Amino acid sequence: MLVVGIGNIHIDHRIHVPALPQRGMEVRAQRKDTTIGGSAVTTAKVLGWLGYPVRLVGAAGRSDLEGEAGRVLREAGVDLTHVQPVSLSAETYVLVDPSGERTMVSFEPPGSRYVLGELPERALDGATWVFMSAYSFVHQSPSQVAKFLDTLQARGIALAVNLCPILSAISGDVLRRVCECAAVVSGNEREWLALTGCRSRDELVVKVRALTKAGHRRQSAACYITRGAGGSSLVSPDETVRLPSVAALSGYDTTGAGDGFFAGVLAAVFAGRTGAETLRAGAWVATRLIREQWLRAPSRPAGWLVSSWPFP
Repeated sequence: MLVVGIGNIHIDHRIHVPALPQRGMEVRAQRKDTTIGGSAVTTAKVLGWLGYPVRLVGAAGRSDLEGEAGRVLREAGVDLTHVQPVSLSAETYVLVDPSGERTMVSFEPPGSRYVLGELPERALDGATWVFMSAYSFVHQSPSQVAKFLDTLQARGIALAVNLCPILSAISGDVLRRVCECAAVVSGNEREWLALTGCRSRDELVVKVRALTKAGHRRQSAACYITRGAGGSSLVSPDETVRLPSVAALSGYDTTGAGDGFFAGVLAAVFAGRTGAETLRAGAWVATRLIREQWLRAPSRPAGWLVSSWPFP
């Protein structure tokens, strides 16, 4: 099978601080490191490490694409044929406090934004799944999004969407249509509350369950809600499955944890796993990504996780 990820390559600058500065104040950083980022990029890397053929569609600065970022992704087994070279890569500045909590500022240079309805058809050739972050729907018109979703449906390609913190920047009509078409939707509890307008967990489960039943998809959806130390839940039309936190991760830099969870869930779904097993697969990846700092490590070859993956 072939999976296609849609999203730009980002350069992440992670700055570790003793505390977040108050408005108008300055704080001295304890350490800084730079890694390859972007939600879809992190998910693509993990899926490549798990042995899945992955194609990335998006944009990246020419020097990054031809340099270290491109080398690391290609070594992970990610096909970059449809990544458009532009003048500069998108960048994200991440302030990490001692608890591991992150505050992020992202910048996408002019010219790096692609139009979903105008993606080359060949970019989707052979794909059985498309995964992407909700970031990809920012500044996209409803008509362009509808065209993209209609293309996926006509070609029998399943869609998986990872929510993002800036849902307010996306048209409500667009978000509803996307969630009605996606087979898998994942996000943290704050993102789900923002999406649904709910104020309590019980109300949230009811709203999310309704979402799994509605829409234009060929089958019911699976929606995943992560809560950090509070564990995670799977909401489907027939059940709610909860998984408690599998590890204490306070003090760790949690950058990429949600994207790792998303990748683990998708890998389990691709393998035909359902229910609690998909939650455990997501938690397995997220926990190791954080504890072992996979995103800061040197490049890894495609398939290097296959032998240790407990959900083949």
